[in-house]
Parts: sequence; structure tokens; C-alpha cells
Amino acid sequence: MKRVINLMKMVALSGVVVLGSCRAVKDGTGVERAEYGHEMSSPLEGFWKKTWIRKKGDSHKGSQPFVHYKYYGDKHMVSLSVWYVGTNDVDVDFEGRYFPFEYMSKKVIREGGENLKIKTRAEDMFELSWTGRSTAGETDYEEGWERYPMPSGLAAIHQGMRDAHEADGRYAGMWEVQGLRQPLTGELIPPKLKSYKWYGDGYFLGFTPARTGEDRVHFKGHAGTFTSEGDSVIKERGGRNKVKWLSDDMFEMSWFNGRGVATEVWKRVENDDLEQQVLRVLKPMFLRVEGLSVADMYAADKVYEKADVPPQYPGGINALMEYMSSNIHYPAACVKEKVEGRVMVSFVVDKDGNVTRPKVVKSPDVRLSAEAVRVIMAMTKWKPARLDGKPVSMKVTAPIMFALKGKKK
Repeated sequence: MKRVINLMKMVALSGVVVLGSCRAVKDGTGVERAEYGHEMSSPLEGFWKKTWIRKKGDSHKGSQPFVHYKYYGDKHMVSLSVWYVGTNDVDVDFEGRYFPFEYMSKKVIREGGENLKIKTRAEDMFELSWTGRSTAGETDYEEGWERYPMPSGLAAIHQGMRDAHEADGRYAGMWEVQGLRQPLTGELIPPKLKSYKWYGDGYFLGFTPARTGEDRVHFKGHAGTFTSEGDSVIKERGGRNKVKWLSDDMFEMSWFNGRGVATEVWKRVENDDLEQQVLRVLKPMFLRVEGLSVADMYAADKVYEKADVPPQYPGGINALMEYMSSNIHYPAACVKEKVEGRVMVSFVVDKDGNVTRPKVVKSPDVRLSAEAVRVIMAMTKWKPARLDGKPVSMKVTAPIMFALKGKKK
């Protein structure tokens, strides 16, 4: 069955958004100036977002099914892929790696021992060329990267990690899973993979690390919110888990996994270098928001619902439609189950043109929600709204229709 995905007209809370032409990009002759904050090892220092990827020789600039960020710091870099799976700024899944890098020239950068070709377009934009190797052979790829401010979802992860040091709650700190309790025999089955949680003040960070060397750390995980209701109940990301304390440093958590009740045993981690490794991986990305909470970040940037000139997608409505039709993917499970309908997603185009703070307002299915948010967050910069001649942040709502061909839309 063929799928049809329609993006309806972009609608701001104040009315229809008129989409205009693309902002011109500055010439990139000054890329090597060191003007981006603390000590730097290269002009790439800072936070970047991948805006497109294609096979070498292709004309179409396609996107990936996730948002990819990089942070280039002092001799080391963090590469992080983020999936937005929820309806708020802390419901994100992520995976990443951390390794050394060297900026060799305007044309070459070495990441983790691999040489990549770079082509500078502007101070805040560069292209990266690399060769992918597989059993089928080698394929050359090209990518476009733009300098980007800290995504609010990552800032929330940072906030959770920072709060874990300060929180007085019983869960505060880091925990390691010991295994799964058999419901009939009570036997503790050790886990196949190590899994950790870091509980802070209202936030938690769950991750599974895999270490490949002193300077190369690979990890994957998720972030979310939690509340503790006494000693018997904890809610994680809207769930409801039963807790039984075995000691001050160990507890059992029971939850329904779709087939039955599963019980995990968690033990507090003390004096372990893993915490320092995780900090070493993530901290470089949070330098620009050190000491700021997510609320602080939002308070510093007022979001308007009306403006003299609304936000504009580069190239106008036709370019936006082309981007959506080329990059959004109808979830296979929803096709099989014949799930369709309209997903209403709000987001903020900030005063720098970045797409931030996605929120699903209404949706027929969480899987369609996740896909709609993913595509919106993978968009390139917009031309920001203007009020009294100055750029401002403005909230936008996008209705995205998922429809199966042959059925009434």
C-alpha cells in the first residue's frame, strides 16, 4: 500500500506564516579566527549540527533518520546522535562517542585516527567528505554542518547530571543494575550489558557505556523526568514503577513490560571511575550552559506568538514541502496497522533561526509523533521572525498529515 504524507500550511498561533526567500550566506575567508570563547585547538571549536548528507555526485541533499551533533573541544570531540521520542525537551534518546581529533589544515581534519576532507563555506558552515566502507565496497559521502547553539534536550541532560550532585533525595547519584529477578524462583539473573542510571533533582539519565580505549568511549542512552512518591512508587517519564528497598544502597524496581511484571535490582555505585568517564564524555558539550538550568535558558529568550514578520523557511513554502516529502518516513508499523491522521507539532524558531523546543500538541499515535518531531528538528535554520525591526523568537505550529493512499484524507 502506497503512503501519502502531506504537510499542511505552516500556521503560527497568530495566523498563517508566510514563508520567504533564503538568507544569503557570508563569504568564509575568516574561518580561522579564534572568536568563539575559551581556549581553542581549531576554528571548529564549538557545537555543530549536521544539516544534510548525500552520496558524492548526487545533487539532492538528504537528511538522516536522526539529528546528529558534534562538539569540537580542546583536542577531543564528542559525536552525538539524538532521537526525539517524546513531547517535551527531556524525552530524548541518544548515542554517541568521544575521541581525540586534530585540525590539520583548512582541508583536512583527523577524527579518531581517520582523515576527513573539509571545505569551509563560512565561519559558521563547513562541508565534510568521507568514505564509508562495508562488505559491499566503498562509498564516498558529503555532509553539510552548521554552527549551532546548545539544543534544549541536551541542556536538560546536563541539568540532570548537575542536579545529581546537589540533590538530597534518596535516589540522588548513580546506580548500576545488578540483574533481573525471576518471578517464581527469586533468582537474580545477571544482565548481558551493564546499565546505569543517574538520578538528579527531577531528572534521570540512563545509559549503557562500552569502552574501547582511554580516549575512545562509546555510549548510548536516554534522558527523562522522574518523581518519587515515598518509598514505594517512582514515576519515570510518566510511567509508574513499584519500588522495594533492600538496603540504603540497593532497591528493586518492578514494572510491566507488556508480557508481565519484570523486577530489576539496582545498587548504588560508589567510588567508581565510570562517573568521571561519563562526565568526560558529556561535559565538553555543556560548557556554554554551565550553571544554567533549562528554565534559565528559556527565561533569557522571550518567545512571541505574534510578530511584524513571521519566521520564514529558506526557499519558501515550496522548499519546505520538498524537504518534508523527501525526508519524512511513514513508520512501517503504522502502515501495517493502517494508522493515520494529523500530528500537530509546535516548535520555536529562535532569534538566531534555530528550530528548538518541539512539542506534540495532538497526535493519533506516538510513532507518528516521533517521526514528525524528528523531521522538524532536523530542519536547517529559518529566517527568524522580526518585531520592531529586530529578530525575535516565535512559536510556530505545524500540522503534518499522515495518510494512506486510497483512503479519505
